[in-house]
Amino acid sequence: MRITAWWIVQREYWSGLDPWYPRDQWHAFDPMLLSEGAFAAGMIFSVNPHLGPLQISLGRMIIDIIKFFFIYTLVLFAFGCGMNQLMWYYADLEKKKCYHESDELPDFDNQEKACSIWRRFANLFETSQSLFWASFGMVDLMSFDLTGIKSFTRFWALLMFGSYSVINVIVLLNMLIAMMSNSYQIISERSDTEWKFARSHLWMSYFEDGDIVPPPFNMIPTNKTFQKLFKCGGSGRSTRSFIKKSREKALARHDTIVRLLIRRYVTAEQRKRDEFGITEDDVREIRQDISSFRFDLIDILKKNGMCTPTLDKEETNIPGKKGRVMERRLQKDFQIGIVEGIVQAVIQSEKEPKDVFSQIARAIGRKGSGAGKKDWNAVVRQSTIARDPIGSTNEAVQRQTRRSLRRQLRHQPNSDLASMDPKRLVDYNPNLLDFTPVTRIAYAKFMLSKNKPDEQTDGKFAFKFFINIGVP
Repeated sequence: MRITAWWIVQREYWSGLDPWYPRDQWHAFDPMLLSEGAFAAGMIFSVNPHLGPLQISLGRMIIDIIKFFFIYTLVLFAFGCGMNQLMWYYADLEKKKCYHESDELPDFDNQEKACSIWRRFANLFETSQSLFWASFGMVDLMSFDLTGIKSFTRFWALLMFGSYSVINVIVLLNMLIAMMSNSYQIISERSDTEWKFARSHLWMSYFEDGDIVPPPFNMIPTNKTFQKLFKCGGSGRSTRSFIKKSREKALARHDTIVRLLIRRYVTAEQRKRDEFGITEDDVREIRQDISSFRFDLIDILKKNGMCTPTLDKEETNIPGKKGRVMERRLQKDFQIGIVEGIVQAVIQSEKEPKDVFSQIARAIGRKGSGAGKKDWNAVVRQSTIARDPIGSTNEAVQRQTRRSLRRQLRHQPNSDLASMDPKRLVDYNPNLLDFTPVTRIAYAKFMLSKNKPDEQTDGKFAFKFFINIGVP
């Protein structure tokens, strides 16, 4: 445009005309007017903050439209091949009917219909055009009434045409609308950012490496312009080297900024993880540390000559409190009574009525009541002794018997109480001196049965008996 405007002005100078006349007297297609119109059309959407996002969304929609037309072309070509294969013979008959007088001049006066519809399906190109214009309602069903066409062929052609119309109008057009709506939705959510980016991109497009000021001020000569004109060829190399150095600095600055952004992101994630609190991974790590410390401690004790149990290092899973509670609940829920043979026994019995479910309920109840009489304190004490990792089992028993007289009597069968000797029983309890040997032996049996949690004895009666006779 600039070169054209300069050439027009020079031509008017050479013709002896004054080129400086008012704007209202310019030619309608003057290059200056054309450039101003193009500039105005390009800037009105980009500069306006309300219409700028609309232009960007339209630019994104063009990509969606191109994708749509690619799919539409495939559909159009597929149906065009089928329709042309089905209708070309009858279209050729219509053409002969139109050009019956001469091969060059059609007979529109007598064969107006034949001359109008023979091109619809003459070849693949014409068939594709007919299907394209059918999307806008420019093709009617009269185009299928060709000379010599059979009823089935016409029905099948109309069915294919209807299928194309449904796919084109209902499916493809709605798909295009959905794609365009999606693009506009993405732009509208960040419209301010997109508009500022597009405006900055527009401004940067007018800055070049060799210009000091942006257009149109670059038309005014500056000191740099005269330097370029009068300097030798070496200035070009210096300019290029300067540009290369500037680009290298920009790349180095870009790498530094990216590195700082990555570091900031990693630091923020670490801070967020620290502020979140204790997680399941932290608990697992602590459990693993405790398990490792356990094995290390046992190894140290073993090296120092202490008796330690043999542990499997693969079994490092230490059940927690919640795990033990869940395990006890599962064991309690799965304590089902044995009911095999109850159904058959009830059926074979002669008693009436035969209630099977009541028998099963009694069996389960007996099983549950029997299991409920177990001494859980003894089980806990036994498990505590067996699982003590420091020293052997005998050493653990000795340590615990020192803390309780009852445990000491239980684990020392050769004591005075367990010997059942009336004389030794007097040494154990001097109050038994006034009683008979039989009474002393009964007292010893009572005390031993009292210290055994797994045996079922009549302790209440014996205790009342010895209280009445004065034995503590």
